[in-house]
Amino acid sequence: RERRVKPAIDRLNLANYFDAVVTAEDNGSPEVEFYYMCAAQQLQRPFVRCIVVGDSNRSVEAAHELGMKSVIVTGPDQPAWNFSGADLVVRSLSSLSFVNMKSLFGNEDLVEAQFEMEE
Repeated sequence: RERRVKPAIDRLNLANYFDAVVTAEDNGSPEVEFYYMCAAQQLQRPFVRCIVVGDSNRSVEAAHELGMKSVIVTGPDQPAWNFSGADLVVRSLSSLSFVNMKSLFGNEDLVEAQFEMEE
């Protein structure tokens, strides 16, 4: 995947939008959680301050197991109710905005307090 993902990011001039890119070839672990942990570590962000954008219930489960928020992009042919466990469900990436991403962290005081207690 890395052989396809990173050249595609470069070809589409998207590299400036990513601080880290983690693919299956980075380690070969079959566990989705591992990739989310690697990405958080590369970004130097605590898990509770990360958002996973995916297209399956497996991505929702993995994100929540780590304490991360989850956004599902369903596409036009998938019903949103199939992803009731997600923190946010959208039809396309263009539907995401700073406002709805920030709303995932509704009570910032609670998030900060939880993070401080973990340290």
